[in-house]
Amino acid sequence: MKDISIIIVNYNTAEIVRNCINSILPQTGIDYEIIVADNASSDNSVELLQGFKDKIKLIINNDDLGFGKACNQAAEYATGKYFFFLNPDTLLHKPDDLKKIYEFAQANPQYGLITTQLVDPTGEVTDEPGYSYPNEKYLVDPLPPLPGKIAWVLGAVMIIPSDIFYKINRFDEDFFLYAEDLDVCLRIRKSGYEIGCFSDVSITHIGGASETKTDQYALTTRKYSAKHMFYKKHYSPASIKKLMKKTYNRARFRTFTHKILAFLCINKDYHLKKTRHYQAICDLKKAYAKYF
Repeated sequence: MKDISIIIVNYNTAEIVRNCINSILPQTGIDYEIIVADNASSDNSVELLQGFKDKIKLIINNDDLGFGKACNQAAEYATGKYFFFLNPDTLLHKPDDLKKIYEFAQANPQYGLITTQLVDPTGEVTDEPGYSYPNEKYLVDPLPPLPGKIAWVLGAVMIIPSDIFYKINRFDEDFFLYAEDLDVCLRIRKSGYEIGCFSDVSITHIGGASETKTDQYALTTRKYSAKHMFYKKHYSPASIKKLMKKTYNRARFRTFTHKILAFLCINKDYHLKKTRHYQAICDLKKAYAKYF
């Protein structure tokens, strides 16, 4: 059994995933493996990944399975005591990063999931843990008391003991992309474990690398559809109805505001992008008409 299995899901991020893997290979003092699942990339990702030969286990999918399903698939090939789910747009920096993470996890069995400090390419701390779930303060029926203070962490860096990963029945594959990190964190806490953040290790996260060419309208639709799925799974019908109305009314007002500002040519590109964002939320009203 390995100490850590690093699991990376790649989709059209050839050069970025190569940099990620190259940042892992210098790690010392730890027995690890790297498993990469490629989700039918149309760039040169597969050719590039095949160049790593015996340094990684490569899974080549003919279809885009989404994040959670590809992670579950890769986990079937993993032998580590801990599964380290790592986005391809990340970079490790020090050769003892993995060893430190492993030792921290071993010393803190109360944590069912651990993240590290995340920084942007300039070194600025970003993507900090969340201490509540989306719109939790507006719930009609509050969530029960849960272990620890951290509610959720970004899916870019998640270390989960393999036995706990299977105890919670892995990632929910109904989440194609987005909100699966919220879901897995909440299920881990419901199983009696805390979420931990190990700030002694910093990992660079570029962010959004696989979605750089996605239209803002489509991107927002994906994110809010995933958020609704999270609501439906974990919140009461009364709470969902309240949240959907609140979200729609806010989006309708902001769509109007950004349209006016774009028309007046005040930072036009920014406000056009925001208009697309909020218009997508407004248009989702039709899909969730039963809540209105």
